[in-house]
Amino acid sequence: MSKEFNLNDLDEEYETHDSEQNTDFEELPDGKYQVSVDRVELMLSKSGDKRMFKWTLKVINGEFKNRLIWKYSMLEPGDSLGYFKRDLHTLGFVKTISEVPNNLEFFLDLIIQITKKTKDGADMASIYFNKLLGQPNDSTGYPHIPPKSEPPPVDSDLPF
Repeated sequence: MSKEFNLNDLDEEYETHDSEQNTDFEELPDGKYQVSVDRVELMLSKSGDKRMFKWTLKVINGEFKNRLIWKYSMLEPGDSLGYFKRDLHTLGFVKTISEVPNNLEFFLDLIIQITKKTKDGADMASIYFNKLLGQPNDSTGYPHIPPKSEPPPVDSDLPF
């Protein structure tokens, strides 16, 4: 059963608020950040002829906590496809690229160390995935680092 959601009581105050967009926030400075993957999308470029993977990343600590960063990965033949593969492998996704659309949830909430770097004179920054730090702990929101596999025993550790 659907209940009507009435907002009539807010009309008067709503009219008093400014609708101009606030563009006063500073650009996130270059540097290393710990982020969580907030959202991922498969999309087409503005021209509509290039396939892209859009990452929405949220800074999880420090002065810029909760700020968003976007990374766009081109999904076309060439070097950019190699960069995308490297990013996926950094995050532990080792399936084929054709399996990405059916596995988008794999990336959500991963905790990653990234580097944001802007080249001199460039309008756009590059976002590099340095390493996977883990997944959030459901109760605390802090990263849970997956256990590393045990190294194989050395000869002196063998029982015979």
